[in-house]
Amino acid sequence: MCQAAEQPATGVPSVGVHAGVARTLAGSAYADCRAECERFVRALGVTSLRDVTRGQAFGHARARHVVAENERVHQTAAALRAGNLERVGELFSESHASLRDDYEDSNPKLDALVAALEDAARWVPA
Repeated sequence: MCQAAEQPATGVPSVGVHAGVARTLAGSAYADCRAECERFVRALGVTSLRDVTRGQAFGHARARHVVAENERVHQTAAALRAGNLERVGELFSESHASLRDDYEDSNPKLDALVAALEDAARWVPA
């Protein structure tokens, strides 16, 4: 289901923030979500969700998240290269909302961290 894709470096320094929640992919809801997406891919007769359009994934929330997330990755890289950090922030917020609402793979600590980061970003001058 996953395919490697080369992405050029953006040249923008970044920071990763950990929510402090230990988890393993195999033992989490992520494994079930992924299996559900793999069944969806097989039902469509394609090899990857990269081969699925938003229209095809419209009625399947988890597949819709992955298809939209793939698009957001490319949009984020373009926004970073253009120096449009405001757009990067919007895309990150969209990403988390989609992960939480469509993929149903978030938790209260992560939701609170994202809300705090979004609130803090409002105080950063453009």
